[in-house]
Amino acid sequence: MNPLELLQHDPNWILTVKLENYGKTIVNDEIMSKHFNQGEDEIVDIIAFNELEQGCETWFKGEKFPVRGCLQQDRIRQVLIAKRTVPTILRTLKTPLDILYIYKHWKEYLNLIDKNLLDVYYPESKLYSVPVYELYKSISHEIIRNIICAFLEFDTAYRYRVQHILGKIDRGILIINPIKELKRLFEIYSKSEGGGFIQRKFGKAIPILFIYLRFNKKLLKEIQETLLRIDVKNIKLNEADIYWTQRVNYGYNFNG
Repeated sequence: MNPLELLQHDPNWILTVKLENYGKTIVNDEIMSKHFNQGEDEIVDIIAFNELEQGCETWFKGEKFPVRGCLQQDRIRQVLIAKRTVPTILRTLKTPLDILYIYKHWKEYLNLIDKNLLDVYYPESKLYSVPVYELYKSISHEIIRNIICAFLEFDTAYRYRVQHILGKIDRGILIINPIKELKRLFEIYSKSEGGGFIQRKFGKAIPILFIYLRFNKKLLKEIQETLLRIDVKNIKLNEADIYWTQRVNYGYNFNG
């Protein structure tokens, strides 16, 4: 029986489990912790963490589907703090010279984020959920890979957005004209966010980045090759993901 079937069989059932692969025991107090908050509508009862062949899933009381990933509150909070660094840096980019400065010092910026996330990385790739593991396999740069995977594994709002966009990759266009495909994907993302969100979050950084990519052929090639390595069927939203995009208000149109 999966956790949902067990709960239906015994309404008082709750799991205290040792996560063998994750090296820790989850006890009742940790399981019964708030994860989603929709104002007055809160989803508070985590009833189980279920280890899978690839990754883990988190079950909530009364919900039809689990959330992919082992949603531990301490790691979620740590990712939340670290991820705020990214838009802060991007909003400083106002001219091509700013891009050049960031490019020359990108290792220092990555190390700054990296140090805030060291305890969130999984030492074994099999611990990541399927969509995050697909990115883990596709990204060649270790620090960039670790930061992205940490963000997406423990922040479903970011992960579902990335799955939505990368699930729409057109390999044909990406091979022939990577700039065109990147712009198309970003346009889908921008419309799905709506309400001037992109301008508020990133300022002028995105159009400047596209201009920069036209001149930095090496970086454009690396992005293109990374995206071409992704198996879309493993990254796109599955039935459980779609359920949660409808269950929780993420402020994003996943139907775009």
